Amino acid sequence: MDTQLLMRIGRMTPPRRLTLSADVAAAKRLAASGMIEVTLEVQGKAKRLALQVVHVEAITSEGASAIAIEKSRSRSDLLRAARLIEADLPPLIPCQGRTTYSGQATVMRVTARGEAALKMRACSLFHPVQCSPCPVTSDAR
Repeated sequence: MDTQLLMRIGRMTPPRRLTLSADVAAAKRLAASGMIEVTLEVQGKAKRLALQVVHVEAITSEGASAIAIEKSRSRSDLLRAARLIEADLPPLIPCQGRTTYSGQATVMRVTARGEAALKMRACSLFHPVQCSPCPVTSDAR
């Protein structure tokens, strides 16, 4: 859940403000773990009914690294699900009460289906209008 918020913060444009109580709690955990730098604002006089607002000042280098790892893992999960690649996922480790991957996925092999998809993509980049036969995808080299 905290990783999802970190990814969302990375996509937000400044000023990055969080007001939902679940987001505020997750942002506090991210700040405590050194992923982001925040300023906490308490609006209202009564402690019980006060609204907490988190202003995200910056994403630290640790946070940026975590975002890059999550993007890599998400992409490899998508490609693995489509059976375009075979990948070895990094080991799972428990961290601050949740389980997360310890690093980036390693692509072991591009499948035949993945190779065909890459050739089709290359052909579409080189030839926006469908041509026949395409020199990129044809086996006559």
